[in-house]
Amino acid sequence: MCDAPIQHWLIRSPYQHQTWDDVLMRNRFRLQGIRNAEAARNIGRMKPGDIALFYNNVGQCAVHGLLEISTKPYTDPTANESRWTAIDAIPIKTFDPPVTLEAFKSIPALESCPLLTRPRLSVAEISQEHFHAAIGLAEYALSIAYYERIKLRPERRLKRPLSSPRLPLRGRVAHP
Repeated sequence: MCDAPIQHWLIRSPYQHQTWDDVLMRNRFRLQGIRNAEAARNIGRMKPGDIALFYNNVGQCAVHGLLEISTKPYTDPTANESRWTAIDAIPIKTFDPPVTLEAFKSIPALESCPLLTRPRLSVAEISQEHFHAAIGLAEYALSIAYYERIKLRPERRLKRPLSSPRLPLRGRVAHP
């Protein structure tokens, strides 16, 4: 039996008080309390193993990392009606530094990404192309941040120039 392909999602945290650090601390993210019909349909289509970008606008508006959906959709415990669903996910990758909303806007390949076209939708499916473009942005941001950290380190002083020949020590024979 062939498994269904992995789908990619964008989850915008609907909780103003929950940050990526909170998700990492709990090692779990529960998406519940969503009452938008389109977002609820998207939650109902999620399956374990799917991957989601985690976007949060608390503090810095940015995609902070990747989540893996860990449960099938289940009845939302915060709802009075059974038509609303919830899912659980676990964090699998942190983007350090996070990929900012401005970075998303600067990439032409991401113009039609739901993060930019549907800014208030909590859960949206994203195409494989948008997902890979976002991952590429995260890797690029990491390389720039790494370069900036290296560039800011004080230079190490060499005891001898790299081009000077190595002279034998006095009293010892130099071995080739």
